[in-house]
Amino acid sequence: MAAVSLKYPDLQADGATVEVRLATAAKTIKGKPASGRSVPLTALIDTGASTTVLKLGIPSFLGIRPANRAYVNTASTQGMPCHEFAISLILPQGFKVRTTAVELPLHTQGIDCLIGRDVLAQCVMTYVGSENQVILSF
Repeated sequence: MAAVSLKYPDLQADGATVEVRLATAAKTIKGKPASGRSVPLTALIDTGASTTVLKLGIPSFLGIRPANRAYVNTASTQGMPCHEFAISLILPQGFKVRTTAVELPLHTQGIDCLIGRDVLAQCVMTYVGSENQVILSF
């Protein structure tokens, strides 16, 4: 099993963030071939999120069209309408995870994406608090 090991200065205070690249699962972007185009994002690993979340505006910036419409429950809102997108997240060391993400406002400064349990279900996550480390094994 291959793994991504992430070390942090203060994991408890700052949370488990990871630099990822977002690629569309669609074959075209704005009518042109996607050809591996991706954009870097700062993602927070969020075990409280059932699905991956993209910050409002990121899909339209990339020209990614919604695959579906969904209704989600957040900590403060029930049945919130949003769009779903077929995406791939490219983690450090090139691990590529295909998933469906929803687009919602994220008010945490510096966070572009929440990695939810839909992605975590595809790996084994080990949280080593005493070492300020998270390991994702695929």
